[in-house]
Amino acid sequence: MHIAYLNLIPDTNLDDPEAYFNSSHLPHKLYEELSNGLPEAISVVQRATFDATTMLEEVSYYFVSDEFPPSLRWWQEPVPTFELLSEIQPDIIQVSGLNLPLQFRWLRRMVGDKIKIVGEHTGESIWASRNLWIQQFGFRVVNGFIFKNMKDVQSWTKASVILEKQIISEISLSAKNPEATAKSLIKFYNELLTTKVL
Repeated sequence: MHIAYLNLIPDTNLDDPEAYFNSSHLPHKLYEELSNGLPEAISVVQRATFDATTMLEEVSYYFVSDEFPPSLRWWQEPVPTFELLSEIQPDIIQVSGLNLPLQFRWLRRMVGDKIKIVGEHTGESIWASRNLWIQQFGFRVVNGFIFKNMKDVQSWTKASVILEKQIISEISLSAKNPEATAKSLIKFYNELLTTKVL
């Protein structure tokens, strides 16, 4: 099982891999636990202001730059980042944040239908009714979602942004126990890979 974690929001104050490793932006302890519990690879793909590839304790890190400003607008597609994900061919891509729904649609187009895509809720809200269709359209290609609290799921399912056939799991990725979090994630990933959805 090869899992890729995608973060589309770079920190402009961090200008090399070492700076990211020393920051709190990358939960490396969790990635390390996952690499211990999985037979294959863990990759982290971070949209950044620089390009670099490095390995830290069995976790592959890819830092990818593009022509856009750090905060992507909903219509901007970071093609170099999606191309890299297509090249490394993970089994699952987990995207941090649900604030760029069309990016999920473009990611699906780039990587194909075999790779599972997971959306990780990090506090985002349902959009106003006139823009709700963009979220509905974008998230139709997602296989599963992770929420910190299941109570936050209700507004997303009520508005049909997330459908019943899409797998939803309650996992807090900011938990202080990376070992327990890794076990929960591996269980979720196995369910995702063995369930026929979409």
